Amino acid sequence: MKKQPASTSKTIWSKEYLPARGIPNEFAKDSGVVVRDSRTGEGQITFQKFHPLTDEELNGSRTRLEKPWIDKNGKEQHWKQAHDSGNFPYFAPTLPWKEIFGDIDTPVTISEGETRSLAGAQYGIPIMGCGGCNGVFEAGSQRQKLHPIFKEMVMHRGKKHRHLVLAFDADADSNDNVRSAESAAIKLFIDAGALVHEPMRMPRVTGKGKDGIDDVIHALGIDAFKAMFAASMASPALELDTDQGDRPDSVCIDDVVEQPVDWIWEDRIARAEITILTGDPGAGKSFMAVKIAAELSKGLDPFTGKKFGKPLRTIYATNEASTEHTTKPRYRLANGAKNSLHILNGALGKGGNAKDIVFADLRPLEQLIKKTKADLVVFDPLQAYFGPDADSYKANEVRPLMSNVLKLAKKYSIGIVIIRHMAKAGGGRAIGRGLGSIDFSATVRIEFMIGTRAGEDDEKHMLPVKNNIGPMAEGLCYHIEKVKETIQGKNVTNARLIWNGKSTASRAELMAPETSNKKPGTKVARCEEFMRGLLTNGRMKVDDLVNKSGYDLQTVQRAGRKLNVIHGGLKKEASTTMELPPPARFTAAGTQGRGEKGM
Repeated sequence: MKKQPASTSKTIWSKEYLPARGIPNEFAKDSGVVVRDSRTGEGQITFQKFHPLTDEELNGSRTRLEKPWIDKNGKEQHWKQAHDSGNFPYFAPTLPWKEIFGDIDTPVTISEGETRSLAGAQYGIPIMGCGGCNGVFEAGSQRQKLHPIFKEMVMHRGKKHRHLVLAFDADADSNDNVRSAESAAIKLFIDAGALVHEPMRMPRVTGKGKDGIDDVIHALGIDAFKAMFAASMASPALELDTDQGDRPDSVCIDDVVEQPVDWIWEDRIARAEITILTGDPGAGKSFMAVKIAAELSKGLDPFTGKKFGKPLRTIYATNEASTEHTTKPRYRLANGAKNSLHILNGALGKGGNAKDIVFADLRPLEQLIKKTKADLVVFDPLQAYFGPDADSYKANEVRPLMSNVLKLAKKYSIGIVIIRHMAKAGGGRAIGRGLGSIDFSATVRIEFMIGTRAGEDDEKHMLPVKNNIGPMAEGLCYHIEKVKETIQGKNVTNARLIWNGKSTASRAELMAPETSNKKPGTKVARCEEFMRGLLTNGRMKVDDLVNKSGYDLQTVQRAGRKLNVIHGGLKKEASTTMELPPPARFTAAGTQGRGEKGM
């Protein structure tokens, strides 16, 4: 190469340092990197550090120097930083690190140096750059503790089992100090709950001996690096040598980072948690869900109407087919914002065949959450999503499925509301009155009872039953107001929820038996409602329907006739099974026009 004039070559160092590693200067500038040219051989490139969760600019920038300085041991050093600035790792600021920390399923790579992180960021690959192999550890800990930000990354908001790969520079296979640091880091990450895979070994592509990720990507291409990463991820997670059986999954309380509850509706619905609304048919549970979604879509408190936060989006999962007759007019009459409520009717298979959404497989819902950036998900009703093979009255089947729902809430930091029917009237506490196992209530943090006082069907109440993460909210009362409208030239009657104020009712009053003047046929109508929820998931034995609904055989048979069930047997009265007719099984047909579904 033709030799350049001295003054020009000194200037070129700053301009060519990053491009020589495959990082365009414009991308570096967008990432907060400051390049200072110098004609005296003292060019500098400063990498400003930012906190990955707050985007706060930190007092810990590092500067790469064109002209090295000599340390007290007589060694040349090409980097400098303030003595009191710590060893905070570098997170390329163009990546959404808060989302990456929150998504435990996103694997991460830990490497040495800022340019390694920048090289990955160009392709959306999360790489954390340490200031050397000891940057993984807390300063002054003698490799006995992880840097606090790495502990936070491994168990963000209490979540564990994040996949990660260490990718130190090419001298890791020959430098005892680097190998020792690598081994210590692997042990600490495994102890913290991470799934650590086989470390990546960087090939020597420049002949310098300390080639890193940026050198590999620049020399061999991004596909080559992705193949190396995939090979490491394909290897089984490393385990510590032990003959003491399984390792305990634990955390020291001092390592837990306290987090305030992130309320969607204060003291009622929280992000990363589940709220259950339990109530009788006709109590207005679905009206309540739509009202909440409508007010949140405008950033308002659902009760007071005061500004509470930014506008939020809701996914409403329901097996009700008449969205155009119920949910849409209710949302419109509540003045819900456009493009903020998304109805999830089910899933579509590879051939376009309709499938149910079930708690055991929430992948279709997860896709919709990512697409809509939803803040809240409503399941209405619970029985429709429990699945045909699970028994909602068995605790050992309830807990794993509810845990699956809770993991989704925590993964995307969304609130989840589940609407549950009330079991047949009886004694006991309010927390055990919902349909199904009491473990539904035990596995969630917040629950409300929705219902009416005996003989007061017009005024309805929403009363707190449980809140393990905040104060018990005040009870509220409301009524459903009929609204006469003209839709497409036809006179129709729709309805909306109107708040009456704070409730003076007690949970005992909502659980009290009906008065003697209740309307004829209520028993069969309620049995019909419960059976509809139970049969949504498929065929059931008549004996199981009798046991789970709490009604006698005669009442179950009468309700079955109203539902037009398909009987399994030679004679209807002697049938051994009942099943909803095909249209109703997936759409809860028969609800429209009764005035009960969703009320």
